[in-house]
Amino acid sequence: MPTRAPRKCISCGGVFLPQYDDQVKCPDCAAKSIKSTMRPRTCRQCGKVFDGGPRAWYCPDCRAERQREANRRQREKGTVRPLGSTDLCEVCGKPYIVKSARQRYCPDCAAEAVKAADNAQGRAYMEDYRKERIRHTDRFCKVCGAEIPPDSPEKYYCSDACRQKAKQESQRKTDSKRGITAAPPKFVPFPKIVEAHAVGYVLPPLLQADGPFEIIERYRNEDGETRFRARCKKCGRVIDRSQVYFYSSEVKSCGCERNLHIGAGKAISAAHAKIPPICMMCGEHFTGGARSKYCPACRKKHVAELSRDYFRRKAGWTEEEIRLGHRIK
Repeated sequence: MPTRAPRKCISCGGVFLPQYDDQVKCPDCAAKSIKSTMRPRTCRQCGKVFDGGPRAWYCPDCRAERQREANRRQREKGTVRPLGSTDLCEVCGKPYIVKSARQRYCPDCAAEAVKAADNAQGRAYMEDYRKERIRHTDRFCKVCGAEIPPDSPEKYYCSDACRQKAKQESQRKTDSKRGITAAPPKFVPFPKIVEAHAVGYVLPPLLQADGPFEIIERYRNEDGETRFRARCKKCGRVIDRSQVYFYSSEVKSCGCERNLHIGAGKAISAAHAKIPPICMMCGEHFTGGARSKYCPACRKKHVAELSRDYFRRKAGWTEEEIRLGHRIK
């Protein structure tokens, strides 16, 4: 699965690593927003920002003014349809008995008509929310890495040319799996990576100025995964790793420090291996492995003693009798 580039939270402004494409808030801000639907809204009449629910379109002052205006129009209009009179349904045209002032549908069409109106209102709200989210989200093209304009409805590509390139690349990978064409090249370098992401793009911690690595290039492989080529500042070795690797707090180098310690340990082990072991029973030097404790003669004697003690325990001997070598009457 491709690794996503870091983004800036629209609430707190902090940089975070998104878990999905539409994520626009960091985990902390997202957890806070889930607890309540009361968020800053913009009044459609006066443009003032206020706290309201998902369907709050007007600030309290404009809402009260609109309610007074609606009441005034109702008083001037008067009662047009008396309760109990007959009117025609706006959907099917059948007559129905008026039971409320705002009734517009017959009982058979009311449920579907209200549901359709509610869905239309929900779609309009989601469209406004999508435009607001796009306007506050830093997005970069998946092909060339250039920043996507805030007012663009595109989410992944900066132009039609990049979209066509991505489509061709996807088709080429599909054909390659089917054996139709040759496999695509492994490396697809980004042109001018650092310059393309100079605005809004933050390098992983290990590739920054105070990190242990120096970035060489950033590219995508044949699976679309974002990877980095970097040089270790301690030994000069060039490594090729995924983007997630350079966010790890446990990585201090390319492995040269660990290899140095391992090499020192192997050297000590080799030096110890040249020293012949000493038997723990007779004290004589003998040829054996690093963990050998007894010479061949003493090893047979030790195994015989272990076997003897084992059968004595099964026969009911106590530990004191085994230590003395005879039964206590």
